[in-house]
Amino acid sequence: MLHWHITHQQTLRGMKPVFHFPSWCELLGTLLTTDAQAGGRYLQDAVEALQSGRELMVEITGNVCSVLVGRERVVVMDALSPDGIGKACVVEFDDFVRMLEAWRDALQAAETMKVEEDFS
Repeated sequence: MLHWHITHQQTLRGMKPVFHFPSWCELLGTLLTTDAQAGGRYLQDAVEALQSGRELMVEITGNVCSVLVGRERVVVMDALSPDGIGKACVVEFDDFVRMLEAWRDALQAAETMKVEEDFS
């Protein structure tokens, strides 16, 4: 089972969640803070297509990471590797879904923190 912890970082635009993963899958943090920083709706769409049976596998190429989402496993690859053979990590599909749900919750919590700061 994939484990992570979340901290929040103050930026010029307010609070931002930061996920911390074990070193073997730190590329997931890169995915969340780059390609999925606005909530990763396209990742959720891929998950829903697999869960509904519309797709067997979905391939997504982002600005920094490429993602192969399958019904059992998800592969996240570094799309910026100069030699084309960059870092990659494989996680179970269910762990990936839990991570996306936690990411959305963390984004909403950060937005709530920003709103509360605005009223302080």
